[in-house]
Amino acid sequence: MKTAIINPPSSTEENYGAMASLAPILPQLGISFLGGYLKKHGYDVNAYDLQGACKAKAIETCMAYDIVGFSCYITNYKAVIVLATELKQMKPEIIIIAGGPHVTLNPEAFKNTEIDYLICGDGEIPLAELLKHLEKEEKPPHIRGVILLSDDNIFAAEKAEVITDLDRIGPPDTSFFDFEMYRPPPHVLGKKVIHTMTSRGCPFSCSFCAAAEVMGRKMRYRSIDSVVSELKIYKTNGFNSIMFYDDIFTLHKGRVKELCQKIIKEKIDIKWNCWSRTNTCQDIEMLKIMKEAGCYLLVFGCESIHDKTLKLLRKGLTCDDHRKALDLTNEVGIDTYASFMIGLPGENIDDIRASIDFAAKSSLLFATFTIFEPFQGTPVYDICKETGRWEKSDVEGDSNAILADQELVWIPNGMKRSEVVALSTKAFRDFYFYPPRTLKIVFQHLPKLPLERSFRFIKGGADYFIKSIRRKKSTSNTHF
Repeated sequence: MKTAIINPPSSTEENYGAMASLAPILPQLGISFLGGYLKKHGYDVNAYDLQGACKAKAIETCMAYDIVGFSCYITNYKAVIVLATELKQMKPEIIIIAGGPHVTLNPEAFKNTEIDYLICGDGEIPLAELLKHLEKEEKPPHIRGVILLSDDNIFAAEKAEVITDLDRIGPPDTSFFDFEMYRPPPHVLGKKVIHTMTSRGCPFSCSFCAAAEVMGRKMRYRSIDSVVSELKIYKTNGFNSIMFYDDIFTLHKGRVKELCQKIIKEKIDIKWNCWSRTNTCQDIEMLKIMKEAGCYLLVFGCESIHDKTLKLLRKGLTCDDHRKALDLTNEVGIDTYASFMIGLPGENIDDIRASIDFAAKSSLLFATFTIFEPFQGTPVYDICKETGRWEKSDVEGDSNAILADQELVWIPNGMKRSEVVALSTKAFRDFYFYPPRTLKIVFQHLPKLPLERSFRFIKGGADYFIKSIRRKKSTSNTHF
């Protein structure tokens, strides 16, 4: 039986609105790990990343297969349900499987749909076991992590066994991807860019984030040799820039240093950036060897500068951690990018303005200021029921408008929608129009980028500010 692993159609315009031209379009790593693992174990499988495709194209692709597996996030949940419904109408015998973060967090959402099986947790091993029985046209036995949706007791199933040795899975199989369709974030250096993951898991308990629930709290790593081998292949194929998409790349200092030493020893001349936390970047020796190995940018989730908020969010760090990490990275010459959230529970206008002022006057080179949105399945969701209100009942907990036009679904008590929107606009304006930063971006960073990416950076910023001015005029006269 032929199997297709599908990342469903999505639109950067719908998801990012005025910031669409700034938004990255990146290969979906999940389907490349799944597809590569299944192919390695002898299954007749293809993986399709249908970002930007229309629904008709997705239907046409799926109809050629006996089994279709969808990668499902909260942002594409509705698209998955629509595709499953239409596929069953056109081809009743097709077997439809769904996996991914939204399945793991909220399997109840798939009850009474046209999906046959769900996979919760690490998908590679349970999916392979499920396909083994489906290809024999026999009813699968109990498989840990697999939910049969026709079963009356579907939600008693356990998550898949955590894969502790990630080398069992292997690196992502990039042969499924057409790299002409992708584009990195506009601030990323390098002419030809690719991203990968070297670990799974997150030991922290941030109340707004589901990473630990999806990937588990225990950190699991690929071996250094596996990662270095992958980097060599990318370098041979013309890639000169890597984005490490581990949730916390710098958690294990010893491993970071070992990987960097190996990159230096093997003379892998490649630029890279990674996701991190400010409290895991307090070791200047680690930062120095990262710089020597090619790291040019660290991405932090700062969220707020107020310790009371960071405690509410269960971040497990303080504003002093933010300050120290920014000082150290600036000292060794690694640029920094941070995310902040506007409209967090418990914060007022003055609190938000203080975070904006901190970011604007810091050594950060880049930052985003997204309007906070609580998602079902996260601990902060219940807190938000008591500390704010949902503006639209039809999108409560099920919005894909995280950035699109900064549309709100939740507003904190004591604030108006217009105030939150105005503060978001102020944050971007104050940050990127701070003269030392503006000059550094224009005269030092943009010249390092490919011409197309520099143009997209400038155009995207202009589009956002024009749209924000129009939105401000149409909603209120709120000023900050």
